[in-house]
This record gives sequence, C-alpha cells and structure tokens, in this order.
Amino acid sequence: MSNYLCAAIYYLRPVGRDGWRFGHAPTLRKVHADKKAALDPDEVKRRMREVVQSVFKQGAEIDLCLFPKDAAAVPDRAALTLAVMSPDEMWQEGQESGLNQRLTEWTRHCGLSPRQYPGAVLWIAAESSGGLQTASEDWLAWQAVADYVNRGGVEEIEVEDQRRITRELNQSKAQIEERVWSSYSHLLLWDAAANGLKHLPLGQLHPSEARTLSSAILARLRHDSLLSREIGASYVLRNWPPALKESGAWPLAGLKAAFFQGQFTRLEKADDALRQMLLHAVKQKDAILGIGSGKNPERFDQVWFREEISPAEIIFDHETYVLTAAKAKQAKEALANPKTPPIVEPPKPPSGGETGDGKKPPKPPPPDEARFVEWKGIIPRDQWNLFSLKVLTRLSQAEQLDILVQVRAKLKDAHTLDQLNAALKELGIADRFRET
Repeated sequence: MSNYLCAAIYYLRPVGRDGWRFGHAPTLRKVHADKKAALDPDEVKRRMREVVQSVFKQGAEIDLCLFPKDAAAVPDRAALTLAVMSPDEMWQEGQESGLNQRLTEWTRHCGLSPRQYPGAVLWIAAESSGGLQTASEDWLAWQAVADYVNRGGVEEIEVEDQRRITRELNQSKAQIEERVWSSYSHLLLWDAAANGLKHLPLGQLHPSEARTLSSAILARLRHDSLLSREIGASYVLRNWPPALKESGAWPLAGLKAAFFQGQFTRLEKADDALRQMLLHAVKQKDAILGIGSGKNPERFDQVWFREEISPAEIIFDHETYVLTAAKAKQAKEALANPKTPPIVEPPKPPSGGETGDGKKPPKPPPPDEARFVEWKGIIPRDQWNLFSLKVLTRLSQAEQLDILVQVRAKLKDAHTLDQLNAALKELGIADRFRET
C-alpha cells in the first residue's frame, strides 16, 4: 500500500515504518515524471540505437552488420554475418510485408550484382520497439534526475533518495538490456530450396540463457540443425555436385562457398571446420576423399590420399581440389607413372625452304617467348565476379600487367557518389568519381 501511495502522490513521503509527511518539495518520482515528459524523442531514439548496438557487440561471436541502410552495406563473402536491423524497422508477419520484401531483395543482390553467398547472411529484426522505447525513456529520465539532483535542483534530498537514484539507474539500465534480448526475436535466413527467406521465431530471449545475445542466437540455430561447428567427409561425398561427379574433383573454393549458399548446413567457422575434416579424412587408411593441387585438374602437380597432409597445403582457392577416392587413386597413379607424350616431328618444307606456292613459311615463335596480349570489351553485370575469378587471377603471374578501368554509370541516388569515392579512398586510389 505504501509503495502505491508513493507512486500515486508526488508530494507524500514515508517517515519510518508507519508515518507519512506532506511537503512542498516534489519527490523523486515527481522529478522523474517531469524529466521523462520533457525528453527529446530524437535523443530517445539515438540512445535506444546505441544500447542495441552495445548489447549485440558485447562478446559477439559472429561478424556483425549493424543497421544496414542498403544491400551493399551487408558484405558478400563466405562467412556468417548477423545483420541487425534498426529497432525502428519492426518485423511484420507475412511474405508481403515491406521489411520481408526488402530483406529478400537484399539477400538476392549485393548492390547491383547477384549475391554470391546469400546463405551467409542472418537477418534479425525486433518484434516491437514499444517496450524498448519505454525502457529507454525510463533510463534517460533517471539519468536526468541524477544530474538535476547533483546540481542542487531538489531542495529536500535525503540519504535514502540518493540510494534510490543509484538503484533506479542500475535497474533501468538492466531492464533496457533485457528488452533488447526479448525484442529481437525474429531471425530470417536464406532457403535455396524455397528460393526465399526462412523465418525462425526465437521467442523472448533472456540474458540468463547465454553469455551473450549472439551466442544465444547461434545456439538456437544449432538446436534447429541450421548451423554446425563441424562437418563429416561422408556429408561432403553425399552432397557432391552432380556436374562434378564425372570429374571427381571439386575446387575447395567451391566447396566452402556451398555452405553459404543456402543449400547445405551452415558452418560456424568454415575454414577451420573444413580444414580439420580434410586433414582427418585424407590420412585414413580407408579414406573416401583426397586432395589435389595444380592448375590443371586433369593432371595435378601433387596429390594426397591416405597419407598425412600439412594444414598449409589446404587452401580454399580454385587450384586446390577435394577428390573422390577413385579420382584421388587415379591421379596419384598418374603422378607415379608419368607418360611421356609422343614427339611429333614438324612437317619439312620443300627443298629451298619454300612452301608449295613459292613463299617462305613464317617462322614460328619459340614456345617460351614472351608475348603481349590485349583485350577490350564490355562485361555483362552478372559476369563481373566470374571475370575477376577466371580472367584476372590468371594474369597475376604476368611479368608486366597494366589494367585500364573505365566506368561510366548513371546513378539513381546522389549518395552513391560519396560511397564510391569513399571506397576508392579505402583502396588507396587517389582518383575520384566525378560528375560528367
């Protein structure tokens, strides 16, 4: 009863256990109510976003992308990224909701290009910001009360009031952090089979469930068999791409990418998990997988099968392959018994060194003679990444290489120009995009 009276009557103070005292000075509850009513909505929004960021960053066990404004802000790489939406962008049930449609488009594309690793992005959105906003207002109001009292704004301040301010500040701070845990309860991830986002309701999470919010989310994914810390060799063999079954060779870059395209179980730390699996699988006496390296998958430079392999040899690129047992055995035998290609004698010209029409044949260039090559053309938008992978990487060993890049684009948003120039600056390129 006494707590109810103190909350309802701003000028009533308890005295001892059974006494009451009225006064002309307002109680702390009255000061708190006044400070809360005077809060700036923009300041409340800003501080609320700061708390959300702080809670997610604390002990984060996954890469974070906080409050992305567009698809390009979310990295496209073969590693898990938790994209945290702003508390203002609340989740709405249904495929036709604006947020769902936008996140679906952002998952399919990264900027203007198709996203190569749609399964690597985990989107998380808040149920409602109402409770989170109320908790933020209480916390900010108690901070304002503490500042007001410290400046001497309250005439009658007692020891118990000072203790109460400290207690309320701690409680309101803990409450707003709990609200972040319970509000962010909608996880969305790419499902390649359905060609859309899969909605995973998390329920109301609580700080007592795990050490950090990100660890609680990862634990829920592992519980639903949507995330794994390790993988077995038999899983790789069962899910071997049909297009590569005949060749029996799968580039490790493609193997790693498959776990982030929404088809396979996601891997928490893909490089470590796959490397440990391959190290163990290749050295087994009854190994079902092997490793081959070389630029030509038809004739590898080195093959490991049923033997030890150094971790440094397992590189997730397009020149290191995981092999089926049949392919590994065949490739290893080919290295042990190389076949010398037959020597083909070039046809001899008629006497006098002339061809049949009386002209001297052109002198063929020596096989190892350096030569300059050049190409110029327009690359389709959906081929940018493949051009870099299949063409530019093969030029890395050239003795001399000059790449001239010319870009001309019509931008829909003026802010993109600033983003492009900022990206050039990060790359250490002095030239800037200019309007023409």
